[in-house]
Amino acid sequence: MPFAALEIFHKYTVWYFSRPEPLRKFSTPLRSNTELRKQPEVVHFLRTYDSNTFYGVLATVKFLRDAKTTDPILPRLIDMLTEQCSALLGDYESNVDHWHEIANTYHPPATGKESGSRGALSAAAFSEWNSKGRVVLESMASLVMAEREAHRKQRRHSLLPSTTTLCLWLNPFTGIPDGGEVDGACREYATSLR
Repeated sequence: MPFAALEIFHKYTVWYFSRPEPLRKFSTPLRSNTELRKQPEVVHFLRTYDSNTFYGVLATVKFLRDAKTTDPILPRLIDMLTEQCSALLGDYESNVDHWHEIANTYHPPATGKESGSRGALSAAAFSEWNSKGRVVLESMASLVMAEREAHRKQRRHSLLPSTTTLCLWLNPFTGIPDGGEVDGACREYATSLR
C-alpha cells in the first residue's frame, strides 16, 4: 500500500472511531432490520459508514513495524498511530480488544531465555524498540492519563484502560540477573522506581 493511500485510510479510520453519535444511532436500526439490509443503498451505507475499520490501525502498525529507525516517515507513522489510539480511547468500552492488541504489539523485546542467552538483549532489538515501541507506549500512557484527568475534572465515571502495564514496560530493564545477584538487582530496581 502506498503511503499516500495509508494517509487517506488513516483519516477514515480516525473518523470511524470518533464518528458522531447521531450517525451511530442512525446505523443501529439499519443493522438490526433484516429487510432494510437487503436494499443496495443500505448495504452501501453500512459498508461505507458502519463497518469496522480496525484494518486501518493494523495497516499503520505494519507500516511502523517495517519502517527503519532512520526512515523519514517514522515520526508521521507514530503520530498516525497516536491519533488512532486517541480515537479508540474515545469509545474504549467498544474497543477494549483493539486497544490491548496495539499495546501488546509494542511490549519490550524479550530478555533472558526467550532471547537465546541468559539476560542478553541484542542492542539492535532494544534500539528498534526504543525508537518505535517505547514512543508508542509513552503516547498511549499519556493519552490514558490525560483522558483520566479530564474525566476526573468533569466528575465523569467511565471505563478506561490501565496504565500500570504500560508504565512497567517503560521502566528501564537490563536483563535477568544471575542467582547471586538477585538481591542487589532488586534493590537497584526498587531504587530506580523512586
